[in-house]
Amino acid sequence: MQPLEQETSFDRLGGDGGFTDIDDGGTYAITTYPGNNHIYINYPVTGSSATGYTIDSGEGFFINPAGLDKNLDILYSNGQTGGNELIKRYDLGLTSAVTTNLDNALIDNSSPTAFTISPFTTGSTKLFVGTATGKVIRLDDADTTPTWTDISGPGFVGSVSDIEFGIAESEIYVTFHNFGVNSVWQSLDGGATWNNKEGNLPDIPVKCVLQNPLNPLQVIIGTELGVWATDDITAASPNWFASDNGMLDIRVLDLDLRTSDNMILASTHGRGMFTNQFNTLGINEIANPLNGVVVFPTVSDGEINLQATQSLGETRLVVYSMTGQKLNEQTVQIQAGSPVSLNFTGMTSGVYFIKLYNGQLETTKRFVIR
Repeated sequence: MQPLEQETSFDRLGGDGGFTDIDDGGTYAITTYPGNNHIYINYPVTGSSATGYTIDSGEGFFINPAGLDKNLDILYSNGQTGGNELIKRYDLGLTSAVTTNLDNALIDNSSPTAFTISPFTTGSTKLFVGTATGKVIRLDDADTTPTWTDISGPGFVGSVSDIEFGIAESEIYVTFHNFGVNSVWQSLDGGATWNNKEGNLPDIPVKCVLQNPLNPLQVIIGTELGVWATDDITAASPNWFASDNGMLDIRVLDLDLRTSDNMILASTHGRGMFTNQFNTLGINEIANPLNGVVVFPTVSDGEINLQATQSLGETRLVVYSMTGQKLNEQTVQIQAGSPVSLNFTGMTSGVYFIKLYNGQLETTKRFVIR
């Protein structure tokens, strides 16, 4: 990771900082300071000051979790007050916000600790909320009259630190920031079942998680001891390794992605921000040339391509369903820079795996049929 160079700054209209969100259209930003104090900031900012309005004050944690629906311009946050657990919904306007309290027995005695809005549902808010007692709750139509569903895994213990999506809404990652618990979980069916992905990770709190969109097998996490990564999240017990590139063993609280160039932003506690960039290869040096094979598009109607940066010659491939059923087997010729077209349009919607074999080498790739 490389340190982030500061380009511009302005008055945040507050004291200690907290959760921050920026509208994808670049028209506004949301900053926070202690408690449930959110500030709407109008863009563009001129000079060193900013115009906007205060959204709310008084409730929540000192550093209070929140999440922004950037499609509908709605902010959701922890509104806990006086022992009463609430989710605050703020419909954002240009000069003020309309506040609504969302309450349900599923969050009684279980304060919200993480908010994530599905980027795959855009006509309404599909809100995912993690809690301090290990629950993960899905709120369908959170922007109107929510339907609350508990999708927690039976092995969930501790406080949820992050909820993120993979290449489809059915692929969900959940992390926990406690000692002595399984800290990384993955679901491939929207939360109906969960897989423990702790692997060989040391017993350290995990704060955040991010998948490489160019190589979905690759996942990175922010921990109490910097950034860790695996080059194969599909393994039953993934191999995790430190991947901080000179960043030191510091607490990484958030990971975010700029999709235009796949730039990663890592936010730390007290050591500033760092950047790095995803690519189509693994984070480690590629010793197995099959690892350099790219499947694209990763989400399609069933027509996909394989492409490699070096010639591999005759390569056997086997396609499996998510349950491990063998569905297709064939041999292809892989030449550098020449895509190999594959057609699986007859298969039903879901997540599939391609196992590639070349001599003694093998690797696994993944794709989704919508």
